[in-house]
Amino acid sequence: MIKGLSYEQTAAWLLERDEFLILTHVRPDGGIGGCAAGLCHALREQGKRAFVLQNPEMTSLFTPYLDGMWAEECYEPETVVAV
Repeated sequence: MIKGLSYEQTAAWLLERDEFLILTHVRPDGGIGGCAAGLCHALREQGKRAFVLQNPEMTSLFTPYLDGMWAEECYEPETVVAV
């Protein structure tokens, strides 16, 4: 876990890495779905491979926002990020 980084330092840390898996919390809501989708999209815009781990507790109301971002079952990331 990284503590005490500024947003600039965090961005630099993310840009140094690749092959991301983004995790959501228990009982995810629209806010966390949006955070996961936003981070995944931003990383992909930087040329990174990024996916979101499917969370069976996420309701179908929010899952359409993550279409095309779900990790395949066998995906092995280099970096795991929790939002």
